Amino acid sequence: MKEKYLFTYGSLLLPFVMEEKVGFYKEPEKSAFIKGYKIIAQENKENGYNYLIAKKTNNEKDIIPGFLVKYNDDQLKRLDRYEAKNYKRETVKVYTRNMELIEAFMYLNKE
Repeated sequence: MKEKYLFTYGSLLLPFVMEEKVGFYKEPEKSAFIKGYKIIAQENKENGYNYLIAKKTNNEKDIIPGFLVKYNDDQLKRLDRYEAKNYKRETVKVYTRNMELIEAFMYLNKE
């Protein structure tokens, strides 16, 4: 089964979150960043805590550092179910630290 990259910058990088929510954790493979997005804090209306989301700005000077992790289709479907309430999976262009351009998935806020 072919694996695809997912760009992650937040809680999907935490082993205890991944184990609890989707039942598995995979180590990041590459350090990377995306251009044209910035991280903002948004309040979770259910519990009052803030969480970080990526907001598209279209400004190439705005970047979000993160990591690329490879997942197969079954793992991505499990992640989709976990993220479905607040996020949608979209394709984005990601740069590695060596400026290699890679197409990857990323979860973006539905709002």
